[in-house]
Amino acid sequence: MLFRSSIATTEWVKYGVEGAIFLIAIAILSVFTYRIKKQVDENIKRSDAQEARVTERQRAVDEQLQQIIALVSHIQDERNDRSHKAKEEEKSRKIDNYIVDQLQGLLVELHCARTYYVCYHNGSWSNNGMSLQKMSISAERTNLAVTSITKELQQMPRSFLMYFDKQLVENNRIFCSDVTDLEQKDTMSYNWLHSHQCTKIAIVGIRDEYHKYLIGFVVAEYSEQYPPLADMSDKKIELQVSKAAERMSGALQVVKRKEENQENTVELVTIQGGEANDK
Repeated sequence: MLFRSSIATTEWVKYGVEGAIFLIAIAILSVFTYRIKKQVDENIKRSDAQEARVTERQRAVDEQLQQIIALVSHIQDERNDRSHKAKEEEKSRKIDNYIVDQLQGLLVELHCARTYYVCYHNGSWSNNGMSLQKMSISAERTNLAVTSITKELQQMPRSFLMYFDKQLVENNRIFCSDVTDLEQKDTMSYNWLHSHQCTKIAIVGIRDEYHKYLIGFVVAEYSEQYPPLADMSDKKIELQVSKAAERMSGALQVVKRKEENQENTVELVTIQGGEANDK
């Protein structure tokens, strides 16, 4: 009887151990399965994040490409707009002729060596994106036996005659009855004038009538060969140059206003046409 009881106890212990082993195996399997699932989830998240980064980079590249295409298209449109058309040629010729006529009239009236118009214009760009503005003589009239200086002042930096530029910005005019007085003030200006035998000079600036910035200046020069006439006072010289500058400025502003009015008219027609289409 005792022997049978011992066998029964052994069987229960055996079943208990097997059950415990089974539960431990289930627990280990559950932990292993959880870790695998967690690793798979992390891999999926990393993959999704990488895919999102790739998509974002691709979107940025596409945006840059569209910006480049738009920029190229804009530059091409500007080139097309600036193409030398017949009307633009006629308009340019008329204004050039008017400026030359004013310079010629001033030359005769003052009996000076030369008169010329210097215009400021866009040059190039520095490495940090700053505009390097330049200046050039766009029209010149000379008296008999006086050499032209137009070729000597083409595509020159605006800072080349910095003293003149500063005086024009502040006072809009310069009058020097004796060029040698500039030798101590600004050697660059003096050397430039002395190089073509200038003895007396009158300069008046031309400004944009809306924004008031300088767009160029008119110059009258005397030399030993062509000194001022006896009845030509300094005030009269300055006055005549100022009048010529005002007339040239007015002509340039009229051309600019016409261009702006035409641009505004085209824009207005385009907008109204778009509104009509929308309706």
